[in-house]
Amino acid sequence: MKNYRFEVFTSLMIALVTILSAVTAWRASAASRQAGNADFEGLAASIRAQDALIFNSVGAYEHYRSFTTYFRYNELGNIMYADAAADTRREQSDLWEMALGLQYSFFNPRYLELDGLYDVQRELDEVLAEASQAQDLNPILHFDRADQFRIKSSYLTGTLIIFAVSFFLFALGQAIQNNLRYLIALGGMVVLLGGICAAAVFEFTY
Repeated sequence: MKNYRFEVFTSLMIALVTILSAVTAWRASAASRQAGNADFEGLAASIRAQDALIFNSVGAYEHYRSFTTYFRYNELGNIMYADAAADTRREQSDLWEMALGLQYSFFNPRYLELDGLYDVQRELDEVLAEASQAQDLNPILHFDRADQFRIKSSYLTGTLIIFAVSFFLFALGQAIQNNLRYLIALGGMVVLLGGICAAAVFEFTY
C-alpha cells in the first residue's frame, strides 16, 4: 500500500511537471513572438522617423534658401541706402520690399537670430518634435522592449531544464525499489519548487 501511494504521488508529480513545462514553453514562445513584434514596430518607427527627417529637412532648407535670398536683397538694399544716391533710392526700396515679402511669405521670422542669421536647426528640431507628437518616431523604446522579451524567453526556456531535472528525479524515484527513492523524490520536489519560483519571477518581472 505504501509503495502504491508513493507511485501515485510520483505519477501526479510527473504529470504536474509535464503541465508546468508545457505552460512555461508556451510563455517562452509567446515572449519570443512579442520580441519579434516589438522589433517590427521598432523598424516601422525607424522608417517613419527617417521619412519625417527627410521631409522636414527639405522644408526647413527650402526656408533657409528663401532666407538667403531675403538676406541678399536686404543687404543690397542696405548698401544702396548707404550710397545715398538719388537714382538708387527706388531700386533700394524695391529690394527691401522683396526682402520683406520673402520674410513673411517663405520662411518664419521667429527663427531669425539676433545676429541676423537663420537658425535652420532650431526649425528642424521643432518640426520634428511636432511630428513625433502626431506619430511614433522613437524606435529605441520598441527595441528595448524587444530585448526585454528576448531575455524573458531565454530565461523561461532555461527554466525548462530545471523542470526536466525534476521530471528525471521523479521518474528515477519510481524506478528505484529501496528507501533511497524517497530522498530522490524529495530532491525532485525541491527542484520543482525552484523551477516554479524561477518561472514565476521571469514571467512577472520581465
